[in-house]
Amino acid sequence: MGVRIAPKYAGYSYKDWIGPVYPPGTKNQDMLACYAEEFSFTELNFTYYRMPEPRQLHQMQTRTPPGFLFAVKAHQQMTHQREEATPETFAAFRRALDPLLANDKLACVLAQFPYSFHNTGENVEYLKRFREWLPELEIQVEFRNANWLVPETGAVLRDLSLGFVCVDQPRLCQWPKN
Repeated sequence: MGVRIAPKYAGYSYKDWIGPVYPPGTKNQDMLACYAEEFSFTELNFTYYRMPEPRQLHQMQTRTPPGFLFAVKAHQQMTHQREEATPETFAAFRRALDPLLANDKLACVLAQFPYSFHNTGENVEYLKRFREWLPELEIQVEFRNANWLVPETGAVLRDLSLGFVCVDQPRLCQWPKN
């Protein structure tokens, strides 16, 4: 059958999956291991709400087989509270990723910016600092504002070696007509 990638959900910890996806009686702490038997990738969303710690990510990676990958959402100070972001914020986030990096289990960092993150010179400069503060990591950027959907954005992202995540959300924008 091969490895499948879960298309709809970010994460693996859903109580309503007990029964249809996970065996009846599956405990919360066993969900990741069960998920990793079927899928090869997951997104960690909790890292947006609280700064991850190396021991957390170490424990999580031990519950998955070789080749399993984690996309780790950037902490909210890095995307939504940018005025509070410092090189130290990024360094703490980067240190937390060490267990995933050491075991080849980091797919990328997902920088999911809010609608208020408009396509401005100031925000392009912020993207440059974001890259500078996490220089060696694979970073994927998700914009929630349609004014980023212009050809110049692609050039900026290429120049900074940042990937682009296309939001699958109805009515986010009117796509540019070419």
